[in-house]
Amino acid sequence: MAWIAIGAWIAAAVVAVVVLGVGVYEIGWKTKRLRGDLRQLQGLTGELDALLGQLARVQQRLAAAASAGKG
Repeated sequence: MAWIAIGAWIAAAVVAVVVLGVGVYEIGWKTKRLRGDLRQLQGLTGELDALLGQLARVQQRLAAAASAGKG
C-alpha cells in the first residue's frame, strides 16, 4: 500500500515540474515577443515624431502663405 502513496507523490512531482517548465517557457517566450513589440513601437514613435515635425512645417508655410495673400 505504501507504494501507491509513493507513486502518487512521484506523479505529483512530475506534474509540478512539467507545469513549472511550461510556465518558465511561456514567460520567456512572451518576454521576447514583448521586447520585439516594444522595439517596433519605439521605431514607430520616431516616425510619428518626424511626421509631426513635417506637419508643423507645412502648417507654418500655409499660415505664411495665407497671411501673405491677405497683405
